[in-house]
Amino acid sequence: MSAQHEAPLHGADPPAIPLPPPPNHVLTAEQWGIFAAIADTVVPSFTPARGNRLLQHPLRADEYASVKDSVQRIAGAPSDDLIDAYMSESATAQSGFRNSVLRMVGYQMDDTAKKGFLFILNALK
Repeated sequence: MSAQHEAPLHGADPPAIPLPPPPNHVLTAEQWGIFAAIADTVVPSFTPARGNRLLQHPLRADEYASVKDSVQRIAGAPSDDLIDAYMSESATAQSGFRNSVLRMVGYQMDDTAKKGFLFILNALK
């Protein structure tokens, strides 16, 4: 068959491949704390009111409403409470975030990148 006339593939979805467990001892508790603080600064939670400016990014009421409307349109109009919860989450509030970071550092970074990353975290102590 030519590439133009190939039959589409049908069948069962392939089985999910489980992720490896996160490696132990990739980051110390202190290094994780520093990285988590950076992550929560870069990906802050949003609030429509005054909040802890170190942990949240307060938005003016009109900005918050505009962002909330955009999220509702994109996500298919979920409930207001769900969108408020979504916008108030921080990066480290996600249960899988830490394990994903640990897998990335432990399994995916080459030695040079890992040494540089750990050097920066240690320098920020």
